[in-house]
Amino acid sequence: MHVITLVHSDPRNFKPFEEWINSRDYGSRPFCREFRLYDIAIQKKHLPKLLEDLKWYYKSSMVAAYGKNHWIKKLINFIIRIMKLEPIDIDSVEKTPKRWFEPIKLDPKICHAVYLYPLGGFPDKIDKTGHESI
Repeated sequence: MHVITLVHSDPRNFKPFEEWINSRDYGSRPFCREFRLYDIAIQKKHLPKLLEDLKWYYKSSMVAAYGKNHWIKKLINFIIRIMKLEPIDIDSVEKTPKRWFEPIKLDPKICHAVYLYPLGGFPDKIDKTGHESI
């Protein structure tokens, strides 16, 4: 079972909350996962290189949700429409070759999984160096 819980606090309290949940034992150990949106700013001309690296962690099926994927996809499509995001086609790029890829340095005490799903992008104003960014 997934217990979806909104935690609203000072950011310094998030790590202690995660550590606390992960230390509990109720006959089985619960563990935290979270939904978090990141805004990754990059110049549009470098977007393909970013997508090649992100593809290592891309999961189009959103594996953690199993049978609820259709509801999550509806929510994602709703967010894309509301935020008026331009589509990002990560399926069209190949992964960065393994010999050039630098993986995330995950803490050895935590679950070794990172799944991501790029929702889309939106144009940014010209940055201070005069280069257009996404």
